[in-house]
Order: sequence, then C-alpha cells, then structure tokens
Amino acid sequence: MKKNMSKEYLEAIKEFENHFRASVETGKKYEGIHHLPYNKVFASFVFTTITNRAVTLALTTPYSSFNKNTIHWDYASIGGIVRSILENRLTFYYTCIENVPSEEKSVRWDIFQLHDCCSRQRLFSHFPEEEREHNAGFEDQRIEITERIKANSYFCSLPLKERNKLLKGKNAFLMPLEDLAVKVGIEINDFRIYYQLMSSFNHSLPMSLLRMGEQKRGRGIHSQVEESYIIMFLELATKMLRDSTDEYIKLFNAS
Repeated sequence: MKKNMSKEYLEAIKEFENHFRASVETGKKYEGIHHLPYNKVFASFVFTTITNRAVTLALTTPYSSFNKNTIHWDYASIGGIVRSILENRLTFYYTCIENVPSEEKSVRWDIFQLHDCCSRQRLFSHFPEEEREHNAGFEDQRIEITERIKANSYFCSLPLKERNKLLKGKNAFLMPLEDLAVKVGIEINDFRIYYQLMSSFNHSLPMSLLRMGEQKRGRGIHSQVEESYIIMFLELATKMLRDSTDEYIKLFNAS
C-alpha cells in the first residue's frame, strides 16, 4: 500500500512529475512551428524522444499519478528507461545546445551522420542478399560524408590515431560519454556509477541477476532495495528533464 512508501520516494515522484509536465507543455508550445533551421528541427526530435521516454517512466513508476491501478515494482526496467533519457540528454546537449566554433559544430554533425550511415550498412549486411539494395546508397553517402570530414580543419587538428578511429564510423561523438556528462553537470564518478548500474540491467548482465534473493529485489513487489534504486533513477531523470527543458526554451527563444 501507498502508506508503506517512504517520504523520500513520494517526494521524488512529485518532483519528477512536476518537471515531466513542464517538458510536455514545452513540447506542445513549440510544436507545429515551420521553416525552422535544422538545428532546431533536430532539437525537437531529440527533445520529443526525451519526453516520450519520460511518459513511459511515468506509466511504469509505482504510485505515480499515471500509474495508480497496476502496481508492479521493476527497478531494472525503470533503470533502462532512465539510461535512455540520459543518453538522449547527452545527445541533445552535444548536437543542439553546446556553443562551439563552426568547424567543430560541422564535424560533430558529420561524424554523427557517418555513424548513422555505417550503422545502417552493418545492419543491412545481415539481411538476405536480395534485400540489400539499400546498402548501395549508404556507401555513396559514406564516401561523401567521409570526404567532407577529411576536409574539416577542426578534424585535421585532431591526433592521427583519433582521426582514423572516427573515420570508421563506430563513434557517434568526438568525446567519451563521461566527458559529455561532465559538461551537462554530472560528476564523472556519479556518471560511471549510474551508467554501469543501468547498463547491467539493460543487458541482463550477471550483476543484475545474481544476489536477487538476498537483496530482495526483482520479484515485482516492493522492497527497500527496489524503492531506493527507483528514487535514484527518478532524481536523475528529473535533472535531465529540467535541464533539457530549460535549454530547449532558450534555444527556441533565441533569435
């Protein structure tokens, strides 16, 4: 019953819902605006993704205003949702918000597109041969993007080893995620804890499965361990929503 919930848990839900509603209202306020520069268009894509994940989080969190009838405790699934919110938050800041010189901004976007192109090539390479016609177009795109990257002055200033690594199309960012986390205000050690913990749930690694019995978690019912994990995840999600919403409003109000 709800009376068994800690005050900290109920406060975490309330704070999350306040910022969740603000993000939804912000998205509605700026929807349907036409003739935007592409950075704002892409920002709307990522911000919408963050908000959609937050909707799922609200529907999944026990005793939220959006989940009053089906109370099922699953901290691991909630951790996976929040990891997605975190990753989209980092992408949002990196591609749309951080103020960097034009050459760096340009190559960031090209590296991002190269990763997309190469990922699609790798995916379609596993399809039956008669269904691989998509890959011809991706190869042309890969060559075009690669040449553009090689001509970028910021890219040329990077160490050769790093340049060669980026041109393989397996990295979407010019920097590690933990460096991006610091830029959005998460302590590097906190990020490592969050990311390793949530990744272990997302990939069903041994750390998520072993010791379930002794820790009284993963059974679909309330326990102090389940509750404490969800509090931590809600607090992180709240920060991601609050900061992304503030930045989104500033971006769309900028001239």
